[in-house]
Amino acid sequence: MEPNLVEKLGFLFYAVSPNRTTFEKVEDVPNYIVEVMPWVSFFTLAEKLLMIKQNKPLRINDMFGSATQGVVTEISR
Repeated sequence: MEPNLVEKLGFLFYAVSPNRTTFEKVEDVPNYIVEVMPWVSFFTLAEKLLMIKQNKPLRINDMFGSATQGVVTEISR
């Protein structure tokens, strides 16, 4: 059963049912990183838009750090 949009948001915050995330075989485990990427992109974009609206400068180091964390997470799988 494919997870819905709200369940995918739960994956991002580790707010999921253990029954839904327990699998008999490793091959059956979904790629959770791919599942949450739309939410990560949404929250990143929302943060940047809020900063622009509040006339705060965009912090390049924060953007670079977030992107680096995503790359490291993907590499370490």
